[in-house]
Amino acid sequence: MATYTSNYQLHQWEPRDAFLRTDFNSDFQKIDQSLAQVRALAGEKCSAVAGSYTGDGAAIREIRLGFHPLVVLLEISFGKRPSVDYYMYGGLAVRDGGLSHSSNTALCLTENGFTVTSGAECGTNTQGYTYRYLAIWAGE
Repeated sequence: MATYTSNYQLHQWEPRDAFLRTDFNSDFQKIDQSLAQVRALAGEKCSAVAGSYTGDGAAIREIRLGFHPLVVLLEISFGKRPSVDYYMYGGLAVRDGGLSHSSNTALCLTENGFTVTSGAECGTNTQGYTYRYLAIWAGE
């Protein structure tokens, strides 16, 4: 006669035990239901990644993360924010809207990460400057 595992009551047979195909089907159903519950819980959670890059001066540059972030917080390493020169060195961008000044977009979220720019009023990819980011996403 089979014994059962403590968590999911799956069959554990001894060499002399007779078993039925329905035993396997029952076990697979329990496993499938448990995996579905784990997947649902994992999908509700957010994850975050932090990183940095050094600007290369390109007009537009994609920073590839391998996922579509919900939000990205970007800061230049020396912490400057817009002042009298109105130059964008960092800030917060969400899926529904990038970080912009006038008609210039400094930070925009993409399917695989985010884009940064260097040029008119945007300094999120200035040559030689180091930038730090925090990207948050949810399981999809």
